[in-house]
Amino acid sequence: MNRGSRNRRFSCLLAMLTLVLGLASTALAQDALLESYRLAVQSLQNSVRALPIDNVQSLDSLDRAANALIPLSRENGSNQLVDGIESTFDRAREAIANRSQTNLAVQVSVIVGGFQRLVYESALREANNGNLNVARQRLEQIADDMGMTEASVAEILSAQSLDALRGAFELGAARAIQGRLESARAATTTSSGQAYQALAEAYSIYIPVQDSPRLADEVGNSLISAINALVGNDDAALSAQLDILTDQMDAFATRAENLRSQGGSQSEVPEPGTPPETPPAVAEADAVPAPSQPDAVAPPEIEDDPEPADADLVESPAPAPAPPEQPAPSQPESTSENTGDASTAATPQTASREQAIAAIQQTLSQNSSLSGSSTRSLAASYYDNGFESPADVIDTLYVLGARSIVAVEIGAQQRAKDLVREFEGNYVDYLQPLVTSRDVGFNTSTLRLLDTLERAPALRLQDTVVLAGHVDATAAVLGGDRPSATHSAIVATNIFWVGITRVIVMVALFLLAFVPIYLLFLAFGGGNRNWIWVGTSLFLLLLPVMYEGLSFLLSFLGSVFGVAALDTLAKFSIFQNTISQVIWVLITAVAIGFATAGLYGICVQFGLLGGRSSAESTPTRASETQVGAGTRDTGPISWEDEF
Repeated sequence: MNRGSRNRRFSCLLAMLTLVLGLASTALAQDALLESYRLAVQSLQNSVRALPIDNVQSLDSLDRAANALIPLSRENGSNQLVDGIESTFDRAREAIANRSQTNLAVQVSVIVGGFQRLVYESALREANNGNLNVARQRLEQIADDMGMTEASVAEILSAQSLDALRGAFELGAARAIQGRLESARAATTTSSGQAYQALAEAYSIYIPVQDSPRLADEVGNSLISAINALVGNDDAALSAQLDILTDQMDAFATRAENLRSQGGSQSEVPEPGTPPETPPAVAEADAVPAPSQPDAVAPPEIEDDPEPADADLVESPAPAPAPPEQPAPSQPESTSENTGDASTAATPQTASREQAIAAIQQTLSQNSSLSGSSTRSLAASYYDNGFESPADVIDTLYVLGARSIVAVEIGAQQRAKDLVREFEGNYVDYLQPLVTSRDVGFNTSTLRLLDTLERAPALRLQDTVVLAGHVDATAAVLGGDRPSATHSAIVATNIFWVGITRVIVMVALFLLAFVPIYLLFLAFGGGNRNWIWVGTSLFLLLLPVMYEGLSFLLSFLGSVFGVAALDTLAKFSIFQNTISQVIWVLITAVAIGFATAGLYGICVQFGLLGGRSSAESTPTRASETQVGAGTRDTGPISWEDEF
C-alpha cells in the first residue's frame, strides 16, 4: 500500500473520530431552562403528594419549585405572567395551610400551566431563530406533561417549520383540553372535586396557547363560567358551557390542523416571546371549599370530593394566571380551655419565626434583586431548613464538595454522585435565585456542570475538585465579583470533556496504543536486542494510557449494567490515586532506561557513538554470507544488513 493511500485512510479515520466526538459533545449539551422546568414540576408534584401527611414537606417542595424556575422566568417571560405565577404560589401556600389537597392540586395545575407558557415562549423564540431541534425538544417535554397523545407528540417532533411546529402543538393542546372537558363532564355526577380539578387542568393547558389567533377570545370566559356553574350546582349551565367549550375546541383544532398541514401564513404567528394576554378575571370565592379539619388527634384526612359551596359568588379579579381560589376550611369547634392554651403557646413562636424570616429576608435582599414576595418565600425556606444566610449554604456546599472528593478517591462512584445531587439540591433551592439575579450565565454553567457530573459514567478526582472550586466562584458571584477566567475555562472544559466524550477518547487511545507496538515488531522483528528494548520502552510509556482506557471502558459498562465491581480499576487511576502516580513514575523511569539502552545500542551500530567491534560485525557478515550469499549487492548498508 503506497503512502498516499495510507494518508487518505488516516485522514478518513481522523474525520470519523472528530465527527463521533462532535456528536457526543452535542448530545451532552444540556438545556438549562428545560432542566429547571423539570425540577420545578417534580417539586410541585411532590408538594401535592406530601400534603396529606406532612404539610411542612409540602410547603418545602412548593418553595423549591418557586426557587427553581421563577428566577429564570424573569429572564424569559413577561412581568404580568410572572406576577400571576407568584400570586398563584401564594394561593397554593394558603391551600397547604388549610390542608386542602384538592385546592393545592388545582393551584399547582395552574402554576404548571404558567411554567409551560414560559417554556412554550422560549421554544417559539428558538424556532424563530432557526433552532428547531431545541424548540421540538422543549415542546415535546411540555406536551408529555400536558398528557398529549403519542400521535400529537409525533406531529410536534416531525414539524419542519415554525408554522408547522406551532400548528402541531396547538392541535395537541386542543385535543388535551377536549379530554379534560370529557373528564369533567363524566365526573359531575360522581365527584365535584374531580370535575373541578379537570376544569382547572383544562385551564392550565389553555394558558400557553391563549393568545393564538386560531383560538376564540371567549374560551377563557367559557372556562370560568363552567367553573362557576360547577360551584353553584347549576348542572344545566355547566352542561351548556361544556358544550360551548367543546365546539370552541373543535374549531380551534380545525384551524390548528390547517396551519400544521398547509404551513399557514407567517403573519398569523405572533413574534415569539410576546407577553401573554392576561387570563380572564376569576371570582375568588368561585371554588369548591376544602372539608372541615377533624380534631387534631391524628393527621387530618383530606377529602378529594368536597361539597360545592352554597355561598353567593363575589366577583373579585385574581392576578393572572390564577384560577378560582378556594375559601379556607371551617375549623372544628374546641373547648375554650384548649383554645386558650394553644393561642398562648403559638403566638410567641409565630412572632419569633416571623422576626427571624424578616431578618433573613433583609440579608437576602442585599444579595439579589428579587421581588419582595420571592425573597420572602426564599427566606422562609432558609429558616425552615436551618440556614440564616447564603454563607451558611456556601459552607454546606464546601462540605458536600469535600465529601465527593473523598468518595471518588476511594472508588465509591454512587456515593459521589449522590453527594453531587445533594449539592445540586442545595444550590437550586437556596442559591440559584440569588445567583440568577446577578449572573444568569454563571447559573447556567453551574447547572450544566452539576448535570454533567451526575451523568458521567466514570468520575475522577479532578472532576470533583473542580466542583469544590466552583463553590469559591459561587461565593464570588454572590459577593458581586466575577469568577476568574481560568476557572470559567476549566468549567467549560469539564462540561465538554467529562462524560461519554472522555470515555470515547480514552477507549480509542487504549485500542490505538497497540498499533505502534505492533508495527515496530513487524518492521524489526524480535531478533535485535536494541529494538526489543526500544519496543519495551514504548509499551511501558503507553501502558498508563492503556490502563486508563480500560478503566474508563469498565466504568462505563458498570454504570450501564449496574455492576459496581467493574469500576474497581478506577480506584487506581493515575488521575486520582497517589499509589498509582508513584507506580506511573516508576514505570516511566524504567521506560526511559530501556529507551536509552536500546537507542544507545542502535547509535553504536550506526557508528555514531564509539566504534563497532569486529566481534559485533563479523558474525553478522558470516550469517549474511551463509543465509543470503550472492543475493546482496555491495552498495550502501541497508536496514536489514545492520539490524
